[in-house]
Amino acid sequence: MEDRIVGDLVRISRSLSEKGFVSLGEGNTSAMCSEGGCFWIKRSGCSMGEAGPADFVKVDLEKTLANLDDPSGAVIYREREGFRASIETPLHASIYARRRDVRFIVHAHPPNVLAGCCSTDIRGFFAPQFPDFVVYLGDPARHWVFLDYAPPGGPIARSLLAGLKRHQGEIRVVILKNHGAITTGKTAEEALGRMEILEKAAYVRLMSKTFGGETLSPSQVERLERMEAERYRQRVLRGEV
Repeated sequence: MEDRIVGDLVRISRSLSEKGFVSLGEGNTSAMCSEGGCFWIKRSGCSMGEAGPADFVKVDLEKTLANLDDPSGAVIYREREGFRASIETPLHASIYARRRDVRFIVHAHPPNVLAGCCSTDIRGFFAPQFPDFVVYLGDPARHWVFLDYAPPGGPIARSLLAGLKRHQGEIRVVILKNHGAITTGKTAEEALGRMEILEKAAYVRLMSKTFGGETLSPSQVERLERMEAERYRQRVLRGEV
Protein backbone atom coordinates (compact mmCIF):
# COMPACT_ATOMS: atom_id res chain seq x y z
CA MET A 1 0.00 0.00 0.00
CA GLU A 2 2.78 2.46 0.88
CA ASP A 3 4.55 1.76 -2.41
CA ARG A 4 1.35 2.57 -4.27
CA ILE A 5 0.86 5.83 -2.34
CA VAL A 6 4.42 6.98 -3.01
CA GLY A 7 4.06 5.89 -6.62
CA ASP A 8 1.00 8.12 -6.95
CA LEU A 9 3.00 11.01 -5.52
CA VAL A 10 5.82 10.46 -8.00
CA ARG A 11 3.36 10.40 -10.89
CA ILE A 12 1.47 13.58 -10.01
CA SER A 13 4.66 15.43 -9.05
CA ARG A 14 6.16 14.79 -12.48
CA SER A 15 2.88 15.75 -14.11
CA LEU A 16 2.90 19.10 -12.32
CA SER A 17 6.36 19.78 -13.73
CA GLU A 18 5.40 18.67 -17.24
CA LYS A 19 2.41 21.02 -17.20
CA GLY A 20 4.61 23.96 -16.15
CA PHE A 21 2.90 24.34 -12.78
CA VAL A 22 6.26 24.26 -10.94
CA SER A 23 9.89 24.97 -11.76
CA LEU A 24 13.15 23.82 -10.16
CA GLY A 25 12.45 22.99 -6.48
CA GLU A 26 9.08 24.75 -6.34
CA GLY A 27 5.99 23.25 -4.78
CA ASN A 28 5.35 19.99 -2.99
CA THR A 29 3.00 17.04 -2.91
CA SER A 30 1.99 14.84 -0.01
CA ALA A 31 -0.25 11.93 0.95
CA MET A 32 -1.45 10.35 4.16
CA CYS A 33 0.12 7.00 5.03
CA SER A 34 -2.07 3.93 4.91
CA GLU A 35 -1.80 3.38 8.68
CA GLY A 36 -2.71 6.98 9.57
CA GLY A 37 -0.91 9.35 11.91
CA CYS A 38 1.81 10.11 9.38
CA PHE A 39 2.21 11.32 5.82
CA TRP A 40 4.67 11.31 2.93
CA ILE A 41 5.91 14.63 1.52
CA LYS A 42 8.41 15.63 -1.15
CA ARG A 43 11.82 16.37 0.26
CA SER A 44 13.13 19.93 0.28
CA GLY A 45 14.86 21.21 -2.85
CA CYS A 46 13.97 18.26 -5.06
CA SER A 47 12.64 19.09 -8.51
CA MET A 48 9.12 17.76 -9.07
CA GLY A 49 10.07 16.74 -12.58
CA GLU A 50 12.89 14.52 -11.32
CA ALA A 51 11.17 13.16 -8.21
CA GLY A 52 11.40 9.43 -7.58
CA PRO A 53 10.26 7.20 -4.70
CA ALA A 54 13.41 8.01 -2.72
CA ASP A 55 12.56 11.72 -2.79
CA PHE A 56 9.64 11.45 -0.36
CA VAL A 57 10.08 11.75 3.38
CA LYS A 58 7.77 10.15 5.94
CA VAL A 59 6.80 12.40 8.85
CA ASP A 60 4.71 12.09 12.00
CA LEU A 61 1.58 14.26 11.90
CA GLU A 62 1.31 15.15 15.60
CA LYS A 63 5.03 15.85 15.99
CA THR A 64 4.89 18.19 13.00
CA LEU A 65 2.00 20.11 14.57
CA ALA A 66 3.87 20.27 17.88
CA ASN A 67 6.72 22.23 16.29
CA LEU A 68 5.53 24.16 13.25
CA ASP A 69 8.82 26.02 12.90
CA ASP A 70 11.02 22.94 12.63
CA PRO A 71 9.60 19.70 11.22
CA SER A 72 12.96 17.90 11.33
CA GLY A 73 12.10 16.18 14.60
CA ALA A 74 8.97 14.69 13.04
CA VAL A 75 10.81 12.71 10.34
CA ILE A 76 10.14 8.97 10.60
CA TYR A 77 11.92 7.81 7.45
CA ARG A 78 14.15 9.28 4.74
CA GLU A 79 16.23 7.58 2.10
CA ARG A 80 19.38 9.58 2.95
CA GLU A 81 20.52 11.29 6.12
CA GLY A 82 20.86 14.66 4.40
CA PHE A 83 17.28 14.71 3.05
CA ARG A 84 14.99 17.23 4.72
CA ALA A 85 11.22 17.36 4.74
CA SER A 86 9.82 20.30 2.77
CA ILE A 87 9.64 23.63 4.56
CA GLU A 88 5.89 23.46 3.89
CA THR A 89 5.46 20.21 5.84
CA PRO A 90 3.57 22.08 8.62
CA LEU A 91 1.25 23.56 5.98
CA HIS A 92 0.25 20.10 4.80
CA ALA A 93 -0.03 18.82 8.38
CA SER A 94 -2.46 21.63 9.19
CA ILE A 95 -4.89 20.37 6.55
CA TYR A 96 -4.56 16.69 7.41
CA ALA A 97 -5.17 17.45 11.08
CA ARG A 98 -8.39 19.36 10.42
CA ARG A 99 -9.78 17.45 7.44
CA ARG A 100 -9.65 13.68 7.81
CA ASP A 101 -11.30 13.25 4.40
CA VAL A 102 -8.21 14.68 2.65
CA ARG A 103 -5.72 12.01 1.57
CA PHE A 104 -3.61 13.89 -1.03
CA ILE A 105 -2.41 17.49 -1.22
CA VAL A 106 -0.89 19.38 -4.13
CA HIS A 107 0.90 22.70 -3.61
CA ALA A 108 2.02 24.43 -6.81
CA HIS A 109 2.63 27.80 -8.44
CA PRO A 110 0.95 27.66 -11.88
CA PRO A 111 1.63 30.97 -13.69
CA ASN A 112 -1.98 32.04 -14.24
CA VAL A 113 -2.99 31.04 -10.72
CA LEU A 114 0.01 32.94 -9.38
CA ALA A 115 -1.11 36.01 -11.32
CA GLY A 116 -4.44 35.79 -9.51
CA CYS A 117 -2.69 35.33 -6.16
CA CYS A 118 -0.79 38.57 -6.83
CA SER A 119 -3.87 40.57 -7.86
CA THR A 120 -5.41 43.29 -5.70
CA ASP A 121 -8.82 41.58 -5.69
CA ILE A 122 -8.05 37.89 -5.21
CA ARG A 123 -11.58 36.82 -4.34
CA GLY A 124 -12.94 38.66 -7.35
CA PHE A 125 -10.31 37.13 -9.60
CA PHE A 126 -11.27 33.59 -8.62
CA ALA A 127 -15.04 34.05 -9.00
CA PRO A 128 -16.66 31.07 -10.82
CA GLN A 129 -17.09 31.54 -14.57
CA PHE A 130 -17.97 28.11 -16.00
CA PRO A 131 -19.62 24.83 -14.84
CA ASP A 132 -16.54 22.64 -14.37
CA PHE A 133 -15.10 25.28 -12.05
CA VAL A 134 -18.03 24.70 -9.68
CA VAL A 135 -18.20 20.93 -10.20
CA TYR A 136 -14.58 20.27 -9.26
CA LEU A 137 -13.53 23.31 -7.21
CA GLY A 138 -16.83 24.10 -5.52
CA ASP A 139 -18.10 27.47 -4.39
CA PRO A 140 -15.16 29.61 -3.20
CA ALA A 141 -17.39 31.03 -0.47
CA ARG A 142 -17.82 27.55 1.04
CA HIS A 143 -15.03 25.30 -0.20
CA TRP A 144 -12.00 27.60 -0.31
CA VAL A 145 -9.71 29.29 2.20
CA PHE A 146 -8.02 32.58 1.28
CA LEU A 147 -4.90 33.49 3.25
CA ASP A 148 -2.97 36.75 3.43
CA TYR A 149 0.73 36.56 2.72
CA ALA A 150 2.90 34.95 5.39
CA PRO A 151 6.45 33.62 5.16
CA PRO A 152 6.83 29.92 4.30
CA GLY A 153 7.08 27.37 7.09
CA GLY A 154 5.64 27.96 10.54
CA PRO A 155 4.09 31.41 9.91
CA ILE A 156 1.96 30.32 6.97
CA ALA A 157 1.00 27.07 8.73
CA ARG A 158 -0.26 29.02 11.75
CA SER A 159 -2.22 31.29 9.43
CA LEU A 160 -3.83 28.28 7.78
CA LEU A 161 -4.69 26.62 11.10
CA ALA A 162 -6.46 29.81 12.15
CA GLY A 163 -8.30 29.95 8.84
CA LEU A 164 -9.38 26.33 9.08
CA LYS A 165 -10.78 26.87 12.59
CA ARG A 166 -13.07 29.55 11.18
CA HIS A 167 -14.08 27.40 8.22
CA GLN A 168 -16.69 24.67 8.41
CA GLY A 169 -17.02 21.99 5.76
CA GLU A 170 -14.98 20.58 2.91
CA ILE A 171 -11.78 22.31 1.80
CA ARG A 172 -10.92 21.93 -1.88
CA VAL A 173 -8.67 24.94 -2.52
CA VAL A 174 -6.39 27.16 -0.45
CA ILE A 175 -5.22 30.39 -2.07
CA LEU A 176 -1.98 31.81 -0.67
CA LYS A 177 -1.60 35.51 -1.40
CA ASN A 178 1.58 36.32 -3.38
CA HIS A 179 2.62 32.68 -3.15
CA GLY A 180 0.55 30.01 -4.91
CA ALA A 181 -2.25 27.53 -4.31
CA ILE A 182 -3.12 24.24 -2.65
CA THR A 183 -5.66 21.70 -3.86
CA THR A 184 -6.81 18.62 -1.95
CA GLY A 185 -8.38 15.29 -2.80
CA LYS A 186 -9.36 11.86 -1.61
CA THR A 187 -7.27 10.51 -4.49
CA ALA A 188 -4.14 11.66 -6.28
CA GLU A 189 -6.22 12.24 -9.41
CA GLU A 190 -8.66 14.47 -7.56
CA ALA A 191 -5.95 16.64 -6.01
CA LEU A 192 -4.08 16.99 -9.32
CA GLY A 193 -7.28 17.48 -11.34
CA ARG A 194 -8.37 20.32 -9.11
CA MET A 195 -5.06 22.10 -9.67
CA GLU A 196 -5.49 21.64 -13.41
CA ILE A 197 -9.00 23.13 -13.35
CA LEU A 198 -7.80 25.94 -11.08
CA GLU A 199 -5.08 26.90 -13.57
CA LYS A 200 -7.57 26.70 -16.44
CA ALA A 201 -9.97 28.94 -14.49
CA ALA A 202 -7.22 31.48 -13.87
CA TYR A 203 -6.31 31.52 -17.57
CA VAL A 204 -9.96 31.96 -18.57
CA ARG A 205 -10.30 34.79 -16.06
CA LEU A 206 -7.30 36.62 -17.45
CA MET A 207 -8.40 36.19 -21.06
CA SER A 208 -12.08 36.95 -20.48
CA LYS A 209 -11.28 40.25 -18.77
CA THR A 210 -10.56 41.55 -22.27
CA PHE A 211 -14.31 41.39 -22.89
CA GLY A 212 -15.61 42.07 -19.41
CA GLY A 213 -15.06 38.83 -17.47
CA GLU A 214 -18.64 37.60 -16.89
CA THR A 215 -19.10 35.33 -13.84
CA LEU A 216 -21.76 32.84 -12.74
CA SER A 217 -24.45 34.09 -10.38
CA PRO A 218 -24.87 32.58 -6.89
CA SER A 219 -28.08 30.86 -8.01
CA GLN A 220 -26.32 29.35 -11.04
CA VAL A 221 -23.53 28.06 -8.79
CA GLU A 222 -26.03 26.58 -6.35
CA ARG A 223 -27.93 24.81 -9.13
CA LEU A 224 -24.74 23.26 -10.50
CA GLU A 225 -23.82 21.96 -7.06
CA ARG A 226 -27.22 20.26 -6.72
CA MET A 227 -27.13 18.44 -10.06
CA GLU A 228 -26.87 14.67 -9.62
CA ALA A 229 -25.03 14.28 -12.95
CA GLU A 230 -22.29 16.58 -11.70
CA ARG A 231 -22.09 14.86 -8.33
CA TYR A 232 -21.62 11.60 -10.19
CA ARG A 233 -18.62 13.05 -12.05
CA GLN A 234 -17.15 14.07 -8.69
CA ARG A 235 -17.50 10.51 -7.39
CA VAL A 236 -15.76 9.17 -10.48
CA LEU A 237 -12.76 11.45 -9.91
CA ARG A 238 -12.60 10.28 -6.29
CA GLY A 239 -12.46 6.67 -7.40
CA GLU A 240 -15.82 5.87 -5.81
CA VAL A 241 -17.33 4.59 -9.06
